[in-house]
Amino acid sequence: MMANEIKIQCDMSLTKGGLDYRWAMGRQSLTQTGTLIKDIVVSIATSETTIAVDDVGTPGFVALMNLDDTNYVQWGVATTVYTGRMIALGQVRPFQLDAGVQDLYLKANTAACEVRIVVFEL
Repeated sequence: MMANEIKIQCDMSLTKGGLDYRWAMGRQSLTQTGTLIKDIVVSIATSETTIAVDDVGTPGFVALMNLDDTNYVQWGVATTVYTGRMIALGQVRPFQLDAGVQDLYLKANTAACEVRIVVFEL
């Protein structure tokens, strides 16, 4: 059995006027006890769209990417409760789901949007 198969790295920076801000959050390595991954592109409607994440066994990390170049997409883990949004061509960096989460709920603004959803089993 291998260890640290999942690797996540994220950095943030802002340069504007006289401001130059950088935050190197670093790299995290995690061991996957399962073997499954889900990588799909789904059309998200302007009414709530439910996406199952538990078909990979125990969902661990999720990353989202809005492929639409005009409209944003809201997302959350409870029906009609949207935790965040992805701007046009925006991304939600990998986040870990709490145990028991079975679905993601997404809703596009103005027109349907294609969204890439990646789920790693833990």
